[in-house]
Amino acid sequence: MEITLEKKNKTEGLLTIRLAKTDYQQRFEEKLKEYARHAQIKGFRQGKVPSGLIKKMYGKSILADEIQALLNQHVGDYIRNNKLNIVGDLMPLTPSFTPGDVDTLDDIEMQFHIGMADDFKCELSDKIKLTRYRIEVADKAVEETVENLRKRFAKTTYPEISEAGNDLMGSIQSEDGSLQAMAYLKYDWLTPEAQKLTEGRKKDDEIELLLPDMVASPEYLSRMFSVKAEDEEKLKGRFKFKVITISRSEPAEINQELFDRVFGKDTVTGEEAFLQKIRETIERNYAREAETLLHHEIEDYLIEHTKISLPENFLRNWLKADNEGKITDEVLDKEFPSFLRSLKWSLIKKKIAEEHQVSVATEEVTQRAANMLIQEFGTSEAVMSQLDKLVNNYLTHENGRNFNRLYDQIQLEKIMGIIKDKIKISEKTISFEEFRKIAEKHKH
Repeated sequence: MEITLEKKNKTEGLLTIRLAKTDYQQRFEEKLKEYARHAQIKGFRQGKVPSGLIKKMYGKSILADEIQALLNQHVGDYIRNNKLNIVGDLMPLTPSFTPGDVDTLDDIEMQFHIGMADDFKCELSDKIKLTRYRIEVADKAVEETVENLRKRFAKTTYPEISEAGNDLMGSIQSEDGSLQAMAYLKYDWLTPEAQKLTEGRKKDDEIELLLPDMVASPEYLSRMFSVKAEDEEKLKGRFKFKVITISRSEPAEINQELFDRVFGKDTVTGEEAFLQKIRETIERNYAREAETLLHHEIEDYLIEHTKISLPENFLRNWLKADNEGKITDEVLDKEFPSFLRSLKWSLIKKKIAEEHQVSVATEEVTQRAANMLIQEFGTSEAVMSQLDKLVNNYLTHENGRNFNRLYDQIQLEKIMGIIKDKIKISEKTISFEEFRKIAEKHKH
């Protein structure tokens, strides 16, 4: 096999592959024999099917598969050996190979248009100055968290007469009777006018509703009324609501029962320890958000300050071909900058990983998966005795999709660790409101 590359410029080239008959003939004949040994064809015992019949029935598809496998292997080796930074896929300039007469094999020549990223440098030094934010935990945040927890673990009762704040379950019927459905009038989702109408009600009372005017936000409409999606447009006009059930949520008391339900039995004892644990939890959540922002800023900085030449016209054509003409120029123009940004970041990560010999062992992925499953399901004897099986099932799910995701996650953590060790990161304490404003600028 002969492979040659003719570079049109720094980022595009013509890859020519010449495949002699002798390169693939033996593999093809061995594969025919293998098929013959395992084929089950009516009228022949297994293993006794003539290879000539196999060639006639399956020869073209077998030949195409073998040639494709051979091409993938040798082209992959050529790209690695020549350290070509390929972007996109190879685009054939000649028609895809289609076997002709499998009894008369011949030499094959194919040409591909390829796109490459030009060689580039990614400078990492203390000249890069970024900020890691430390977010203050305000007393208000702790108080709001406590109130949310009290609501989350609230005690629900079913009084005979409703009061302000109570939710109603019942049925609705449109004025003309064309629409009937169940409804859940959640107090907080209603307008002040509608809220007043729900107070002092008992079972079988009827309330007249004007929809959607009496619902506080359009997003609540479909969540309050159990109708099919195609009937949501009918939730307009006057409706009669008939009360079936009244529910009242009483916020949980701040006591040991709440402490145990939130953090586990006897993890904290006493209100002071409970509030401190909440503060620490908020601090950890803030720290994760701050670290995520720092990663975004690192990504933004390196993309902006690393010069990478890319074959943009080639990539546009490849995206069109890869989407089989389903992507319009208008959509491509809109999405292409985001695609280029993602591609540049992938190339930068790959460069850093290669230069610093970043590797991820299978054991690291396995351990990460085990830790995740233990965190989710606990450490009971039943879980721990089946942990290896659970981990294997998780990592092999959907052809190893979870394995690849965790692998990429661990690799990125290592790459980010290298970057953060080499650049200068200063610390700054700010309020959550200030942090949120800064974070809004980094949405992409």
